[in-house]
Amino acid sequence: MIKLETKFLNSLGKKHTLNIKDPNTDLSPAEIKQSLELLTTLDIFEKDGVGLFQEVVSAKYVETIETPVFIGDEYFGEANAPVILNQSMLAYAPAEPVMDVPEVSLEEKTVEEVAEADKNQKLEEVKAQSSYKALPAVPQVSLDKPKETLPATPEIVEETPETPTETQPNSNYRISEILRRRRNRRKAQEQQKKSLE
Repeated sequence: MIKLETKFLNSLGKKHTLNIKDPNTDLSPAEIKQSLELLTTLDIFEKDGVGLFQEVVSAKYVETIETPVFIGDEYFGEANAPVILNQSMLAYAPAEPVMDVPEVSLEEKTVEEVAEADKNQKLEEVKAQSSYKALPAVPQVSLDKPKETLPATPEIVEETPETPTETQPNSNYRISEILRRRRNRRKAQEQQKKSLE
């Protein structure tokens, strides 16, 4: 069974529904709306002093499909089989999935080569979708003096990584010991620079 379910606003601004059984389904949406708006021009629909059909809000077709199962002792279909519904299939054909099948060559590629190719392809796709523009190249700036102006130092003090011994605990004592050694090296370097000048 098909019915036309319409929604209207009354004179108080509240929604109410009017259902029309077995409507003409050959009408266009514009013709249906025009027919329903005709109801809003009539002043004969009133309940307790409230005008019922003041403005058309929406309309939709509702289809109810009934599938009888049994009446009394009579079964429709097999008694011990599942019920087959009388619903018609929708006129919707699901889209076939499109599979992107990569071209296969006879030469074998290593896993690393395939991974690198996939990575490059994804990078190109991201670059194509991105609105990012490359920044101009930044010149290399060095805070060191050029090598020609530095005097040759007779001795270079190198920092060697400390290895913890079993007598030193891994706590604040170790950190303070490292800081003390660095300070002593720094002072030695400063004295070395003063002696060269």
